[in-house]
Amino acid sequence: MSEISIDDLSPVERKILLICGRMCISVKKNVNEETLKKKLPDKYSSEFNIALKSLLHKGILVKYRPHNYGVSKEGRILAYKLKELEDNDLYSDLRLLLLLK
Repeated sequence: MSEISIDDLSPVERKILLICGRMCISVKKNVNEETLKKKLPDKYSSEFNIALKSLLHKGILVKYRPHNYGVSKEGRILAYKLKELEDNDLYSDLRLLLLLK
């Protein structure tokens, strides 16, 4: 399996993986396509289907049932990295305040 980095993903693919990371999706715990669409910001909705097919083709997402998807082992690693990066960006100012106090 080829190594895929975060930089190789489009912004829509990153958002989909970020949603999966927040929801702790794995191969056995899957998510419905409609749930992903609902949680995705509106500006990405036009490219959703293309990004979903791309993630399936790259082996990051796994089709569980029709319109139900899980995340592969490599996809879970990427999803958690994305979640960690966003958490660090979101709470970076709070960490500074805690260190100063």
